[in-house]
Amino acid sequence: MIAVLDVGNTVISIGFFTSKNRYCVRRISTDMYSRKKLRSVFKCQGVFPERCIVCSVVPRMEAHIKKDIYNCTRCRVEIVGKDIAVTIKHRYKRISALGKDRLVNIYGAQRIYRAPFVVIDFGTAITFDYVNRQNVFEGGLIAPGIITSFRALSERGALLPKNMILAKPQSFLGRMTSDGMRAGTVYGFGALIDGLIRTFRNRYGSTVRVLMTGGMAAFIRPYCRSKSTLDADLTLKSLYMISTEKWRG
Repeated sequence: MIAVLDVGNTVISIGFFTSKNRYCVRRISTDMYSRKKLRSVFKCQGVFPERCIVCSVVPRMEAHIKKDIYNCTRCRVEIVGKDIAVTIKHRYKRISALGKDRLVNIYGAQRIYRAPFVVIDFGTAITFDYVNRQNVFEGGLIAPGIITSFRALSERGALLPKNMILAKPQSFLGRMTSDGMRAGTVYGFGALIDGLIRTFRNRYGSTVRVLMTGGMAAFIRPYCRSKSTLDADLTLKSLYMISTEKWRG
């Protein structure tokens, strides 16, 4: 079994892959992370992994998590960008500055899907990464995340409700302030995504495929009219591909 970890600003996703490419996923809140929680997740599998690969966009946690995984499992642990290199064809000015989660997503998507495509990752931020017909990464966009924006609206508005949870709106028009905030966020982001997808296809052709991934992808996708492919665990599957290819080599 191989374990892969995607350490994000909001959530740590952990995938356990078997030799038959079957996998299961567990998640831990980044703010609530502890060695005890990590050990509990590993113990639930019934067997410790042989190897582990970590992709992190939270630098302060990398060494800590690597040590915790080793202490829990005694398995080999490698971190993308430090212990293991991931290379892609690109036109980015400084590929070393690209978020490791975006790099991993592109690497996996290039091997799973036919180009051209744009990978939209819904996390703390929303990233749009475009790969052209020649399977070359051209660049991308970064927008505020859905939860990030919703929380900022609640916190910054003096008269708006606080500590709200984002949920599916009951109707397009809110008849209470809280309903209006939810509807505005959900339908607003749906329109934002549709508008940018339309721009991508106008610029690069109608055949550009849209791949949606990340924690909020399944939530927001029903509010987008554009045709897309949902691959919620693309990052974890890409990490597994990296682990098997690199270690086999």
